[in-house]
Amino acid sequence: MPVVMALRNPDLKEHHWDDINEMIGQKLDIHEEGFTLQNLIDMNVTQFNEQIVAKGVEATGQAKLGNQLQNLEDNWKIIQFVTKTYKEKDNCFILGGAEDMYTYLDEGLAEINMILGNRFVKIMRSKADKVKKELTLLSTAVEEWFEVQKQWCYLENIFSGGSIKQQLPDESKIFEQVNKTFLQLNTKANRNPQALKFIRATPNIVDMLKKLNADLERINNKLNLYVESKRMIFPRFYFLSQEDLI
Repeated sequence: MPVVMALRNPDLKEHHWDDINEMIGQKLDIHEEGFTLQNLIDMNVTQFNEQIVAKGVEATGQAKLGNQLQNLEDNWKIIQFVTKTYKEKDNCFILGGAEDMYTYLDEGLAEINMILGNRFVKIMRSKADKVKKELTLLSTAVEEWFEVQKQWCYLENIFSGGSIKQQLPDESKIFEQVNKTFLQLNTKANRNPQALKFIRATPNIVDMLKKLNADLERINNKLNLYVESKRMIFPRFYFLSQEDLI
């Protein structure tokens, strides 16, 4: 009988049994010693056949979805930031593995969105929402982080020299602060590479990285104006790259 198979479903949890008991208006315990099919018939449980079978389907669907969500969380526990030494300098790190991280994030966000779109998600929605929030935060942080790194690598080559510091003293000071914050962040990632754990321990990371990007963009704009002023005075400088001119 379908109702018997549904009641024997190992995925039925306590809250499912509470729903079934409320449905039939009495306490049902099929694991009770001596419980038989006749007991079900005497309790008129068979009249709730469709509802109980549906509850079994729900329990199985929730169990599968819960396992999928748990597997997603477990997988992210082992995904780490990859750092590498910059220009063979001691204790100077930058992020690597951009392509792999973007792939992990795309796959993770696609999977959590699929979980959230499942009809059985209700009972685990708060947990799934938390996972999506953390993956979204991590995705935004990684995007901002690599943009900071791109700008920093370019400007570090320029501001590591002495001449530009004299020409752009204010921007030089800003870069020094950006440089300090950026390298500290990378060192932290090197020491604590587990991605989600890092994000949880650094809740303001996106705002921090956005400020670094804004500061670096400001520096770069000022640098462009400085170079353009030199070219206007000496037109032959138009044949030189910005790096060579500086």
